[in-house]
Amino acid sequence: MFGLVEEAIILEDDCIPDPSFFWFCQELLERYRDDGRVMQIIGENTHGYKSPEYSYFFSCYSFYCGWATWRRAWQLYDGSLKLWPELRKTSWLKDLLQSERATKYWETIFDLIYNGFNSWGWAWSFACFANRGLSVNSNYNLITNIGFGSEAAHTTWEVDEIANLPTESVGFPLKHPPSVERDFRAEHIIDKHRLSGRKYFHGLRNRAIDSLKNQEHEEAVRLFEQCISFRPDLLGLLYGKAVALGKSGKQAEAIATLNHLLSRVPRHRKANLLLQTLENPFFESQLANQTVSLQDLILEEQDFGCSIPKSVFLESPTKSNQLLIWGMDGRSANSMSNLIKNYTDKFSVNFPGSSLQNPEIPIFKIGDRVKMIVVIKNPIASNIMFLLRQMNGCYSELSEGQIEGLDWKKLCVNLVNSDPLCAIKWLDDKLKNDLQFDAYSSPFSILGWKTYLRQNHHVLILQDEISPSEKERIVSMFLGVESLRWGDESDEMQVVSVMKNMKLPDKYLEACLNSKFTRHFFTASQIEKIYLLFTGG
Repeated sequence: MFGLVEEAIILEDDCIPDPSFFWFCQELLERYRDDGRVMQIIGENTHGYKSPEYSYFFSCYSFYCGWATWRRAWQLYDGSLKLWPELRKTSWLKDLLQSERATKYWETIFDLIYNGFNSWGWAWSFACFANRGLSVNSNYNLITNIGFGSEAAHTTWEVDEIANLPTESVGFPLKHPPSVERDFRAEHIIDKHRLSGRKYFHGLRNRAIDSLKNQEHEEAVRLFEQCISFRPDLLGLLYGKAVALGKSGKQAEAIATLNHLLSRVPRHRKANLLLQTLENPFFESQLANQTVSLQDLILEEQDFGCSIPKSVFLESPTKSNQLLIWGMDGRSANSMSNLIKNYTDKFSVNFPGSSLQNPEIPIFKIGDRVKMIVVIKNPIASNIMFLLRQMNGCYSELSEGQIEGLDWKKLCVNLVNSDPLCAIKWLDDKLKNDLQFDAYSSPFSILGWKTYLRQNHHVLILQDEISPSEKERIVSMFLGVESLRWGDESDEMQVVSVMKNMKLPDKYLEACLNSKFTRHFFTASQIEKIYLLFTGG
C-alpha cells in the first residue's frame, strides 16, 4: 500500500468508525506529516483516559483497530524483530516502560513474535518502541470493535469489556498540545486497562469465578474485592462479589453491595433477582446452586433498557434537559419542536425561532448546558418558504391549483430582489455569536448530519432534505429517546410544487449555490440537482 501512497487511514474489517474519525486522522496526518517523532494516529479509546486540556495526547503505545500512519513510519516496520535478541539483553525495554509488570508482558510478546508467532500488530508495537516513536491518541472512542465471537480471526471469545463499546464524536476545531511529549499518566492507565494490567485483571477475575465454583466463598469475596479495587469502573464485578458474600452467609453485606450496583444500574436484571432472594429468610438454601459466569460480570444493553452508555464505564458527562431548536425556516424547526414535545417530556423544548421569525430573540447564555438541533436547508428553499410565509401566513392552506394560479412573474421578482443570503447570514451569526464556534472549521458529513461538542453545548446539525425515516433515527439517537415518528411532509411537497414553477435567473442561483454555506453543507451532486430543478435541466 505504501508503495502507492505517502499516508493512509487503516480500518480492520470488523471495526466501525464514527464519521469524525476520518477528519481527525486527516487533520493530524497533515499536522505531523514531517515529524519523525510521531508514528501513528489512533482512533480507539477503550481505556477511558482523556487529556484534561487538549483534544488528544501522546503515548508510546500502539493500537490497530482504526488508525493512520505515514510511509516514513511504516518503513521502520520489521516483522522478524531482528533487533530483539540484542535489545533483550539490555535494560532498554524497562527504561522505556518504567514498569516491571509491563516489561515482562512485552518481553513475553516479543519472544513469541521472534520465535515465529504471526502478529503484525505486535511487531508494529516493537517498531514504535525501538524507534522511540509516539502515537496520537484521541480523547474519544472513535472506533467500535464488533469482531468478538466464535467466527472471529483472533478475538474468538464472546464476552469482553471492550467489545462493541459505543463511539463518540470528536469536536472541531481540535485543541492541539503545544509540544510532542509522552503523557505518562495516560500510559499508566492504558497499560492498566488494556495491556499488562488487563492480562493481570483477567487472571484475577477468572480465579474469583473458579473459587466460587469450587465453593471457596471467602476466597471468592477476597478476589472479587481485588478485582473491584483494580477496576472500579467495571460495575458488573459488584454482582460477583454480592453472590460470593451471600454464599458466605453475609446477608447484610451482600444486600449493601447490590444496592450500590443498583444505584448506578437500576435495571440490572440479575442483581434485582438476587436482591429478592437475599431478602428471603431462607436465602442460604436458595443460593446453594447460584453460580457466576464471565457473562454475568459484563454489563449488557438489557441492564439499561438501551444501548450501554459509555458514561457507565468512564466519567459521566454533564447532562442537560434543555433542548433548543433552530431552523433556517419556520416550518422545519417548528414541526420538529412539536414532534419532540408530543413524544417525550424528557426535555424542556424551546423553539426560539428562525431567520424568519423573531431573529433577535436571545437564545441562551454561554455557560448554559444545552442540547441543540440546527435544521439547515438549501438557501433557495429557505427563501421560498419566506416568500410563502408572506402570503397572509396561510401558505400551508394553498392547494396545488391555487399555487398554479399565482402570479409567478411577480413572485420571482420579489424573491430575486430580496437578499439571497439572508437565512445563511442569520445562521452563521447565531452559530458564531451564540454558540461561539465556527461550523466551517471541519468538513460536514456526506450523510447530511453531524454532531459537535462545544463547551457545554451538544449540537446536532442536519439537513432538512434527508428522508423522514432518517431524521427519526438521527434525532432519536441524539436525544436518547424512543423512536420518533415524523409527520407528513405535505407542506414540503408544496414547496417542491413552487420550485417547479420558479425560473430564477443564473445570477440569483449562483449567489445561493456558490455560497460558502451551500458548498460546505451540501455535496456537489446535491447542488447540481438543485440547479437543474430551477433551470429545467
